[in-house]
Order: sequence, then C-alpha cells, then structure tokens
Amino acid sequence: MKIKYKILSMVFVSTIGFNACDVVRLPETEITDQTYWRSENDLKMAANYLYTFLPGLPVTSDIWSDDAFAIGPNPISDGTRLAPATDESYNTPYLLIRAANNIIEKAPNALETGVNQSIVDNYLAEARFFRAWAYFELVKRYGDVPLILTTLAEKDEKLFAPADSRENVVNVIYEDLDFAIANLRTPSMLGAAGYGRIANTTAMAFKSRVALFEGTFSKYHKIGDANRHLNIALAAAKACMDSGEHDLFNSYFNLFQYAGEGRANRENILVKQYGLSLTESVLFHNVQRLLETGVANPTKALVDSYLMQDGLPIEKSPLYKKPTTILEDFNDRDLRMSATLFKKR
Repeated sequence: MKIKYKILSMVFVSTIGFNACDVVRLPETEITDQTYWRSENDLKMAANYLYTFLPGLPVTSDIWSDDAFAIGPNPISDGTRLAPATDESYNTPYLLIRAANNIIEKAPNALETGVNQSIVDNYLAEARFFRAWAYFELVKRYGDVPLILTTLAEKDEKLFAPADSRENVVNVIYEDLDFAIANLRTPSMLGAAGYGRIANTTAMAFKSRVALFEGTFSKYHKIGDANRHLNIALAAAKACMDSGEHDLFNSYFNLFQYAGEGRANRENILVKQYGLSLTESVLFHNVQRLLETGVANPTKALVDSYLMQDGLPIEKSPLYKKPTTILEDFNDRDLRMSATLFKKR
C-alpha cells in the first residue's frame, strides 16, 4: 500500500509540473501588446508618434520654382535632377499609415480595462486623421495607390496587391475625416494644455483642402465628379468657419512671429509644436540661419505675383506704375508683400 501511495504521489506532482509549463509569462523588461493598450495614457503615447510625421518648415521648397533662388544651383530648377530608385514621399506615408492602422486596431482593447468609449474614440479619430493625411500625400503625387487599412505581416499577399483607384482612396479619406470630425475634441475643449493636438476643426479644414484639390483636379482633367468634391469642400470650410472656434489674426506679420504663437491666436488650425515653450524645446530647426545665409531669396517673379491694394494683378490694376527703383515695387501693393520681404531704405 505504501508503494502504491508513493507512485500516486509522483503522478500527482508530475501533473502539477506539466500544468505549470502551460503558464504564459509576459516579458517584464519590454512593452508588449498584452501589457499595453490599457489606459488613456497608453493611447495618448501611441498617438503622439503620429505627430512626428507632420512636415517641418518648407524653407527651401520655393527654390524649386521661379519664386526663389539659392546660393547654389538646384537640380530640380536647373533640370539636372535624376529620378531616384526609391522616394521617401512614397515610403514615408506608408510608415504613417501602418502606425495609424496599428492604433485603430488595438486602441479598442483599452475598453476592457475601463477606459471610456469617448476617450478611445478620440484617439481613434486622431489615428484616422493621420491616415487620411498620409493617403492625401500619396494621392497628390501618384493618383492610384494601394489602399491598406490593416497592419500587414511580412508575407501578406496585400503587400503585392495592385493599386486601388484614386476615387476609392479619396472616399476612404473622406470617411476617416468624417469620423475625426465627429469624435475629436473642439479647440476650446483642448484648451491651452491640449494646444497642438488635432481638433475637430482641424479635420474640417483638412477635409475642405482635400476636396478642393480633388474638385479642381477633376474639373481640369475632366475625370470624376468635380461638383461633388467642390460641394464637399464648401460644406467642410463653412462648418469650420461656423464653429465659432477661429478668427483671423489681427496682423499678418505677427502671425509668423512670437505674437502669433499659442492658443490665443485663434487663426491657428494645425500647428507643429517644437517645444513646451521658448525655453523648453523638444524639436529644433535652423530656419533663421538658413535665411540669414541666403538659402532662399525672393525673385522678381515672386515680387510681380503680389497683387495691388485694389486686389488686381499688376497687369490689370490702374494703381500700378512701372518702378524705377526697387523700393517703388512696394508702392500700393498688398501689405503682405512688405510683411514678407525684407527691404532696406
């Protein structure tokens, strides 16, 4: 009997050992999906990454045109640029799309830990805004592009799928922005603490821009329904204006100075934050030094493109008199010209 008891005890211990091997242990030194997506802060931190894709100040882009010249030749404007094998204007938006898709798929997990539905929807809305942003960047340059609305594995067949039609992609952009408009907070709700985050009026204004671009493209290329897009643009712009959240700033010059910074400037709709304050920088830029060293200089073509104070171009305005000195170019011109170009008396 004692022998049988010992044998049964060994079997019982062995069974416990096998069951213990089935326990799933999560890594204690790294973040995983099983331990993340549990709080509002988790969602906010994930969404913060999307903001790193906002473009910086385009100081040198005008030298690609006849509006500005640089201290050295530009391969685009002088015709010597060779098309590269890969282009970040194609790859980078898809990095943003994948990050947004990841949030869209996993943020609802926070509902299981008691995070409020409206909070989850707010960060879903931020993700869908940025997905729309990325697809618009692609559509502007390439037209038809692959429409990927889920995160893909390395060998997923969708990685090799053909491009979707421009119309389908734009419709998804509208759907994403409609969700964003319905679920994002207003600028007033965000307040000073939330300044810089995407608001519902940001989505309205961006939807208007997308629709205006598509409507104009459709009209002049004679494809699609131009009126549909233009009406969407009108409605979205009006919704933003009627929201009561924004006004024109009282100084065009100060709009781009420290006076135009912050929530007090109600003209700001979408901003890229470079820091918490002037003394607490997070990101840096060298725009001032670039301008001081002549990396972008205005041309006569840019000067001539400014309207006169009566709103007419120089070719049609009775106010225009052919200048005999450079300073006379500023006479009776749109005041934004003097606020933009340096002049020395």
